[in-house]
Amino acid sequence: TSRIRVGAAHLELEKLDDEGVRIFAESGFDGGARNVATALLEPSGDRHSLQPVLQESRTFHGDGSLRGTLRIDHRTRVATCGRSNGDTLAIERIELPASDRVANVALTLLFEPLMRGETPSAAFQMFLCEGGARLMDFEAHVQRRAAGAHGPGSLVEVRYRPDIGP
Repeated sequence: TSRIRVGAAHLELEKLDDEGVRIFAESGFDGGARNVATALLEPSGDRHSLQPVLQESRTFHGDGSLRGTLRIDHRTRVATCGRSNGDTLAIERIELPASDRVANVALTLLFEPLMRGETPSAAFQMFLCEGGARLMDFEAHVQRRAAGAHGPGSLVEVRYRPDIGP
């Protein structure tokens, strides 16, 4: 496999005073498009896991101009897409169902039980803006485990895809 650098990625996880967690992620192609995403997570009712409170993402064209925004507010149960039309931002909005499982920014945390072998698959939703604001069901599973830097089975490949039924 030839490895050619195409861009940079940066991820920060910050534990907050209230036991919440803030995620900041930035990735992009050198001299090209990039994405900046943030998420705020808080302890769930059982205090053993985290649940998303707010997820935001902004995408930029290669010239640095804003391409679009995505915002998922789990408290107000509203998700919005913003598409840049040059000088203005066209906003599209949908209501989230009470039982939403939207994990756009927090996918890495969602996959943790899969990586630990606690469950064979994980069902979640993604909020999509391209082609119109909508939620889509997804499913993730462990494709393979291999020996990694931390021993046998420590390198885990997780794959996910839209759940379009049997």
